[in-house]
Amino acid sequence: MATEAGEKAASTVRDSSSDQELEQWLANQQSASRISPAAEARTLVSSARTATISTVTSDKTLAGFPNAGVIEFVADEAGRPVMILSSLSAHMRDLKADGRASITCLSPGFKGMDDSRVTLTGTVELLSGAEEKAARDMYRQRHPESFWIDFGDFEPFRMTSISKVRLNGGFARAATVSASDYAAAQPDPIASFAAPIAKHMNEDHAESTVAMLRHFGKLSAEAAQIVGLDSLGLDLLVTKDSQSFKGRLPFARPALTRKEVREVIVEMTRASA
Repeated sequence: MATEAGEKAASTVRDSSSDQELEQWLANQQSASRISPAAEARTLVSSARTATISTVTSDKTLAGFPNAGVIEFVADEAGRPVMILSSLSAHMRDLKADGRASITCLSPGFKGMDDSRVTLTGTVELLSGAEEKAARDMYRQRHPESFWIDFGDFEPFRMTSISKVRLNGGFARAATVSASDYAAAQPDPIASFAAPIAKHMNEDHAESTVAMLRHFGKLSAEAAQIVGLDSLGLDLLVTKDSQSFKGRLPFARPALTRKEVREVIVEMTRASA
């Protein structure tokens, strides 16, 4: 009986310590280093391939209703979505009648409400002349399988005027970004090679991520998977006490190139050993 009581008391102490550790981790998340909301929005839009678009319907029987659908697109150098639509598409007819629209871009690998998305609200215009050719070339580079874009009934459109940007980075992470801040921002410099780095770490060095989380984040966990990274740190899916949640583990210093990312991860791994 005494042994059972002692084990129960020890378990209670461990649980209390674990709870305090998690509470401190969650509190520290509020000040964890992140790229700006504008840069995060630009990064997501530049990396996405598909989006939902909502237009003002031109169908007189549904006057005033929004018309939503899925499109493929590419972001231009200013982060403006460029799409190529068929004359058979209701969205083309809608946009030619009224260019107002909202486009919601989902992060690559989007699975649910805890994943990031960006909604751009603005005015979409039909492109012509040199802009039309540039749009087709840009779209073809992003979607090399899109042989159909040169068919006669396909035309290029661009959200030329962005009025508002809304970033939702998952639960309890949302921000409104002004059109000027969005235009002035740039995609994160390591976005183009973030995915292979995360894949390599998750497949070959998962224990190192857990160790870094314990050493630098002061959080013990059964598992920690890298679900995203940028020049300032790692986005993790943490498993602790059979519960999973997302969190941020900042780098020891900013990393702006692939070489620098590797160096800072190696340094943090060695410090955590």
